[in-house]
Amino acid sequence: PADCDDLARRVGSHLRACYRHGEAGDYERAEAEATAAIRLDPASSDAYYLRGHARYCRGDYERAVEDYTE
Repeated sequence: PADCDDLARRVGSHLRACYRHGEAGDYERAEAEATAAIRLDPASSDAYYLRGHARYCRGDYERAVEDYTE
């Protein structure tokens, strides 16, 4: 369905932005993009992993573990 395709595109767009920001060392923006993806698709394990990684890189280990185990 078109709605599912649109959702997948929007989630994918946030995940790609998250990855780019993480690669650039901007972990705050990476976390924000991953959070946006999670809001759209709470079942996205990729989004939780990427947000956990961003949090880990920022030194927020407790919240990183929460995301890694989500």
